[in-house]
Amino acid sequence: MGISMMEVTTMADKNTSFFSKMQPTNPEWCHRFINCLIGYSRLLDECEGQIETLAQGLANSVFKMLSAEGTCHVQLDYPAGKASAGDSAASGLQWETSRSTAAQTGTAMRVTCRVPPEPAADPAFYNNVQLVLETLLRHFSRSVEQLKRTENALDEKNKCQELLGHLPWMAFLKDCSGKYLACNEPFAKSCKKKPEELIGKTDFELFPENRAREYRTQDREVLESGKPGTWEIQRSRPDGIHWLQIVKTPVFDENGKAIRLIGTVQDITATRQAEQAMAAANQRYEAIFSRSSFGIFIHDLAGRFIDANPATLDMCGYSAAEIGSITLENLLQGKDLKRVKQNMEQLIRSGHLVEIPTYRMLRKDGGYRWVRADATPLYDREGRPEAILGIVKDVTQRVESEQRVRNILNATTDGIIGLDREGNTMFVNRAATDMLGHSEAEMVGRSSVSVWHHGRKPGEHHPANCPICQALTDGVAVHRDHDHFHRKDGTPFPVSYECTPLTTEDSHRALVLTFRDLTEQEQMEAQFRQSQKMEAVGRLAGGVAHDFNNILTAIGGFTQLSLIKADKDSPIRGYLEQVEKAADRGADLTRQLLAFSRKEEVKPEVVDWNSVIKNMHTMLVRLIGEDIRLSTALDATIGTIEADPGQLEQLLMNMVVNARDAIIERKQTGKQAEIFLETTSVFLDSDYCMLHPGAVPGPYIMLAIRDTGCGMDEETQSKIFEPFFTTKESGKGTGLGLATCFGIVKQNRGSIYVYSEPGKGTTFKVYWPLYEGDKTVKKVVVQQKISGFFGTARVLVVEDDASVRSFVSAGLAMMGFDTMEAASGEEALKILEQEEPVQIVFSDVVMPGMDGVHLVEQIREKWPGTRAVLTSGYTRGQYSRITDIEGVRFVRKPYDLREISSIIQKLLK
Repeated sequence: MGISMMEVTTMADKNTSFFSKMQPTNPEWCHRFINCLIGYSRLLDECEGQIETLAQGLANSVFKMLSAEGTCHVQLDYPAGKASAGDSAASGLQWETSRSTAAQTGTAMRVTCRVPPEPAADPAFYNNVQLVLETLLRHFSRSVEQLKRTENALDEKNKCQELLGHLPWMAFLKDCSGKYLACNEPFAKSCKKKPEELIGKTDFELFPENRAREYRTQDREVLESGKPGTWEIQRSRPDGIHWLQIVKTPVFDENGKAIRLIGTVQDITATRQAEQAMAAANQRYEAIFSRSSFGIFIHDLAGRFIDANPATLDMCGYSAAEIGSITLENLLQGKDLKRVKQNMEQLIRSGHLVEIPTYRMLRKDGGYRWVRADATPLYDREGRPEAILGIVKDVTQRVESEQRVRNILNATTDGIIGLDREGNTMFVNRAATDMLGHSEAEMVGRSSVSVWHHGRKPGEHHPANCPICQALTDGVAVHRDHDHFHRKDGTPFPVSYECTPLTTEDSHRALVLTFRDLTEQEQMEAQFRQSQKMEAVGRLAGGVAHDFNNILTAIGGFTQLSLIKADKDSPIRGYLEQVEKAADRGADLTRQLLAFSRKEEVKPEVVDWNSVIKNMHTMLVRLIGEDIRLSTALDATIGTIEADPGQLEQLLMNMVVNARDAIIERKQTGKQAEIFLETTSVFLDSDYCMLHPGAVPGPYIMLAIRDTGCGMDEETQSKIFEPFFTTKESGKGTGLGLATCFGIVKQNRGSIYVYSEPGKGTTFKVYWPLYEGDKTVKKVVVQQKISGFFGTARVLVVEDDASVRSFVSAGLAMMGFDTMEAASGEEALKILEQEEPVQIVFSDVVMPGMDGVHLVEQIREKWPGTRAVLTSGYTRGQYSRITDIEGVRFVRKPYDLREISSIIQKLLK
């Protein structure tokens, strides 16, 4: 065990005890040595912290060596022999110091103490002296080191105090015992004290015990662990709860021991409130993002998805794990992809929210969903766009519903238009766009007044009393049976319409307009009125044809009989011939009336239009005269038609005569005067038929008759097919020529149209249905008068008109036939029951009671070999029944004797 400084001092005060312990041989030397040690010991106790005073008392070299780091070895060097007078060592201790530096141990120090020589020294004595010196030097070394640490600590404390004063938040410095060594103004202010009032105090002196205990626990945790610690605490303040963050950091000495700690206290209430607000915002965002029925997605500028909520994934059919692999190319195709990319480019350029109209999204399973989206850019810290945030809504149900509604709206032939309260078009169906001539894009979103307003004429503004505008303003339904709308080209067309006001949830008024184009209806009504007019004339013609033909038959017949009886040189013969001609003209007029009313009995045959024209060419040339040129352009590839050749001849002749009269009226001659006939094959499609009421789609043979005459205005064109309408002078036309042509064409399921302008000639186009049955064509010839003959046979004449019956009976008798007469079918059957059988029954078709057809049928049942000739001016539609009976011939009234005798002779053969 070493001897402490206190022990040295005590021993010096008790010299006897000390010397007795050491047992020196030279008491005087020992006394001086001990006094020297006592002096240094006292000086050490009195001069705490005064390094220079100690250095004066001890050798400067020793102090400097001892103040350095390292180890100290003391060696007592006692020279051999006795000290001589004047020996410096005799007056006190002599110190020598040296040091060396080792790489591993730092500075090594050696102290040699030379003492006065003592010839009779006891070695044990010197060992004890060396022990005392080493003890003294070690204590001195520790004291010096402690003084330096104290000085350094004071310097560090001053620097720390200065540093803490610059911190904006509360800060302090504590030692291991919890005493405050330094603090800044904010910390002192929080304790309601000045900084110097806190130095040397502990938490238990400043705060309530529970809080002080809490702080002390924190201090121990930091000092024992050697690691910084952070705590957050809440404190009540007059302005509310505050959050404080306490951070304590250990301070280590040169040996790595935590000897102090630095603490900071920061009010983080604003940060915590911001974090709480951010957390709440994030929670709300997460709720919106995850629970929203709208799709929310983020993709980079290249179109690769970064994030998407469940609604988006449900729309496109992908899982959350596949988000990173989804691109716009996976979801969009064709025009949709192109349109969305264009919107994205616009979005990046403008930086504004962009609404992307409805488009189709391709699902992973190959299906489609209709969606609409809004998109906005997201920016990085430099303000550059780095991604796109989009909100997408599945509108498939709405689109499909709208499509169903649109299909329904487009299925109707009525126009339907929706108007908002400003009169702008909201929706329009296909029928409306077709009728108005505008596309949907041209109408939707635009004012109805500027586009199709019902009262707008070209160059005029809409009327102030517009019923549609009034319905929109007043909210009262409006119905109009007849009004006019205008097409895109400005032409008006008749309509009927219904305005139905609607009131939306926000009380905004709207209107649905339903309208119908009356053009076709009015045309049909006009056609119906025309057909009624034609039917009336037809009924008139049919009603009078029978009686009139009977009259003509009698007149013509008796005239023929008179001519047979009259002498060739008799002056009365000329009169009779004029009567016969008049009867023939009356018969032609009757036939025209019947043709116009489509009541004329026809004998349809398969005919080639070109052959009819060629056969009649010579006659037509003579008919129009030498001053008018007749040109033809006949298509050799046209097919055939089914028609009565006589009707074709009549139609062609009437048309050519009408053209000739138009040219003559214009007083046109020479090369300029021309009638042009053309034939060709055409196909009338539904579009043409829609514009030409009465036409039926299908293949036709067209005959065009074009002249260079005076032409016609629209009013004249609207009347030319009416019976008895004529533009000729009185006595130069019956007004039945074109009416007859119209009746012939309509009777054969064809169409006839006229194209004309005043001074520019006229073109008639006749469309005759193409015949698609047996292509065998009968040769068409112009019918000639039949030459008469005389013969013998028994003939029963059945005719309700007495004059006709008398003429036929007399004429047949004159030609050698044995005749009997009956005024009705019933009377004829009685005669046949009573008289001998007859070879020929000559009967009228239309009679009171039993008609001629039933009579012949009954006669042939009882007398099968009986032949029959049926005759009528108007058969009331029974012609087909007559031609179906074998052994029966038909002759049209009025007829002459030669025709009757020829037919009877053929039957008899």
